[in-house]
Amino acid sequence: GGIAKMNSDWLQAEPVRMWLANKTDYPLIGPVLGMEATAWIVSYGGMLFDLVLPFLLLSKKTRPWAFGAMVLFHMTNEMLFTIGIFPVMATALTTVFFPADWPRRVFSTHWFSKTAVEWKRNWPAQTVRARVGAYAVLGFTFIYMAIQVGMPLRHFFYPGNANWTEEGHKWAWHMKLRDKDSRGDLLVVDENGRRRTVDPDLLPSWQTRKCTTRPDLLLQFAQHMGKGYERSGVKGVRVYSRIKCSLNGRPHRYLVDPNLDLMQVKDGLKYARGIPPLDVPLKGEDSLADFPNSSP
Repeated sequence: GGIAKMNSDWLQAEPVRMWLANKTDYPLIGPVLGMEATAWIVSYGGMLFDLVLPFLLLSKKTRPWAFGAMVLFHMTNEMLFTIGIFPVMATALTTVFFPADWPRRVFSTHWFSKTAVEWKRNWPAQTVRARVGAYAVLGFTFIYMAIQVGMPLRHFFYPGNANWTEEGHKWAWHMKLRDKDSRGDLLVVDENGRRRTVDPDLLPSWQTRKCTTRPDLLLQFAQHMGKGYERSGVKGVRVYSRIKCSLNGRPHRYLVDPNLDLMQVKDGLKYARGIPPLDVPLKGEDSLADFPNSSP
């Protein structure tokens, strides 16, 4: 997480500045959250915390203090931001840094101790490991570790900014590094040239927010709508996206090429064609001009 935060946007205190600006109505701490200095402190403090915490957890002397700081960190995030189950999950998983017998020592009861003794008594004195079984375990471990390392790093093999294209973004430990805002609609054209406008707001609000800011989900939604028209008897259906998106406060730009028929696009592991590059700086003048005449 700390390494992922070392990107140009985060180092300019975005999107933390945007998020904290929406929390100024909080009692007591609201004015503090709206201060410019707070955004910088939270951005750089969070990055340094993520970078240093693993090393503090590895040391027996600093581990209790580091664990307490981590719990406080996640509690604060839960109160300020919407992160779902992540704070609880991260806190639970961090206990792997403690000795393996910590549950037995913390939850020591008569039943627990008696059960542990029975397990130890019934455990074979010598365990004969089959060579084939050992190789199978070793192979599984290697594959598992390769997946755990490869999945977070695969976004480097895709061109462009993963926070914009979403290519390789999932499982890449890029949580809470981006804020996207979108506007626009879909254009459905049949073989006779008749045009129909589809407003993504027909979906539940959380689905609209997701599918209009992620090209892969937008493609699924567009093709779902197109197939729906085909089932209703409309022939020669073409679907075009006229949705513009903003990343971390940048000017709105087309999320997908408005001249690309999304019904002809196949989703897969290859780089998705039709995603315009993120060619605007973090600070800039927004452009909300009408859609160009060249679009279908």
